[in-house]
Order: sequence, then C-alpha cells, then structure tokens
Amino acid sequence: MASPRKVLVVGGGLVGNSVTILLRKAGSEVRLVEADPTWGAVGSGIMLQGNALTVLREVGVWDELSRYVAILPGPGTNLVLGDPDLPPGCGAYRPKLQEILTRAVLASGADVRLGVTFETIHDAGDGIDVTFTDGSSDHYDLLIGADGIRSKTRAAIGHTTAPTGTGLGIWRAYSTRPAEVDTSTVQHGKPHLISGYTPTGPDNLYAFIVERVREPGQVPPVAEWDAEFRRLAEPLTGAWPEIVAGIKGPEQMNYTPFEWLLLDRPWPRGRAILVGDAMHACPPTLAQGAAMGLEDASVLVRELQDNRELGVALNKFEERRYNRIRTVVTTSVAICDALKEGKQSMGTYFEVFKALAEKP
Repeated sequence: MASPRKVLVVGGGLVGNSVTILLRKAGSEVRLVEADPTWGAVGSGIMLQGNALTVLREVGVWDELSRYVAILPGPGTNLVLGDPDLPPGCGAYRPKLQEILTRAVLASGADVRLGVTFETIHDAGDGIDVTFTDGSSDHYDLLIGADGIRSKTRAAIGHTTAPTGTGLGIWRAYSTRPAEVDTSTVQHGKPHLISGYTPTGPDNLYAFIVERVREPGQVPPVAEWDAEFRRLAEPLTGAWPEIVAGIKGPEQMNYTPFEWLLLDRPWPRGRAILVGDAMHACPPTLAQGAAMGLEDASVLVRELQDNRELGVALNKFEERRYNRIRTVVTTSVAICDALKEGKQSMGTYFEVFKALAEKP
C-alpha cells in the first residue's frame, strides 16, 4: 500500500527530520512539530559511520553534506557498514547537518510548526486525535515520536521506561582543526577514561573527554565550562594545546552524562510508534546512536509502504529492528562498565561491527 495518508511527526532533530523527508518521498502528508522555535541543534561534532551515510543519501542530503565533512576510516578490518560506494564514515558539525536537514524538510513540502508540540493524544481507532499547545487540533493516521531521550511522546502513548545512567559523563568542545590532525584520535586510560578528537570539516573538529559522571552540584556553571575543559585537557599532549587554544568561550562546550534506554516490547501502541533516542538510546562508545535512529527512519517508511495493514507494518518494523538495536545498546553499556573497571577490549568493538555489517 501507499504510506499512511496523514502523519504527525513529533520532534525535528536528526531522526524526525529524516523520517519526515522519507515519508514525503513516499507520498504521505506530514506535519512536523518541534518545541524549539529555533529548530536548531545542540552539540558540536557527530561521527557518522557508513550505515548512517547510506540513509542520509536515501534522504537526499548526503551530496550537500559531503562538502562540509571530514572523511574518516571505518571501524577497522575490512567491514563495510554501509554501501561500498560511500565513505566508511565521516565527522560532521552537528549544527551544519541540522541546517541541511531542515532545508530539505521545508523543500519536501511538509507542514512544519515550530515552538509547538502536542497537548493531548487520543487513539480514536480509525486514527489519532491530537490537540496542540497552540490551541489547534487535528486527526492523523499515524503518530511518530522522534523527540529524543527525554521524549514527551513516550509516556503519552503508554511506555514507562526511563533513561538509565552509566556512571560516566562527557565533555565536548568545538574547536579549530590543527593542520596535523587528519583522523580521529582516541586515548583510553590515564589521565581520563577516554580522551580524543574527531575532525568535523576541513578546518574544525570536536574534542571530548570522558570521566566518571559528576553529581549536579559538582558540574561548574555553564559560564565556566571552557575553563573546566582547559583544566581537564592540561595533561594531554600532541595536538591538544592547539585544540584548547581554539576554544574561545563556553558556547563551544557542552557536558552530558552517558545514559541508555531500550524500551520493552511491544513497541507500537495502537497507531503510534517511537523512533531514535525516544525508543532506544546508548552512550556514544560505538558511535552508532545516530545511525540506529536513521536506520529506524528508513526501515519504518519501507514497512509502511510494503504492508497494507498499519498494525502489521509497525510489528514488522519492531521485528526487524529489535535485536540489532539491542546489540548496539547492550554493547555500548558494557563498554562503559569495562571502562569504569579499567578494562578495554577491542574484540568487543569488532564483534558488534561484524553483526552490524548485515543490512538493517
């Protein structure tokens, strides 16, 4: 069948934007609501491996994005996570990726409402009745929640699972790229659990330091985040002094705890389904969180096109995604546990990437 005639997507980040574009390509009428009136992206850099790039090409933004990224090698050995004619991976500046996606959403003809989210959701059997925070209301064939790890949609459709901390936290900084930095560099162990940097473009990169998570009272005020990052980076050598010198203020910084989430089955709730971090989230130890969300978008739209009954399509989506996602989430968390114990096993990485080499 054709995709559902009328779809509401909640959340205009990486996954919500991508599923909106793919639904529009499939012929659906789509409304995208995003609570942030700026429709921007929080964060600095993002690593996108081959399976993520495959979906971004399907969405139609890879050609433009490729002009701004830094091409990186794959996860090791001869594994190919995406299409062999694409790079094995890249580092990208997250706000640039968001900018490209938002333009593509608008060009797709989707109805975008910014500074708005849902107020109530009611499954009426033949569709979903939704009221919005701007006072409007409408009726949809399908609701897709793509509103991230703090998803409001998740609880509204009946899921009770909440994110769980791993005991680790990460400092990220956006900076200039020293001339000698030509690939990602990661150091495990002293003086930090993990420290490293990834090029995100010809002249920029993001750097990161992973440590044991801090209690809220131990995290300095945002205005002091750049100073705290400089303090943490002081023992680091190589390109680090130049990277730190490129950080001009706290607006180039962010600090977040590592958390994970994997919803219990069944995933669909009537005519509603979640995708991306709203349904499954993992610490970035495998750099596969964004890729899993992008795969969700692609697989969901394909199942909606291929199955006459909506319930069948949503159930098949779950069947195709659950084991793959569980592998990524549980392995990512296990790596965090090993780091806290002072252990590191590259074999863990290779085993999971071998599993991911299979097409989603």
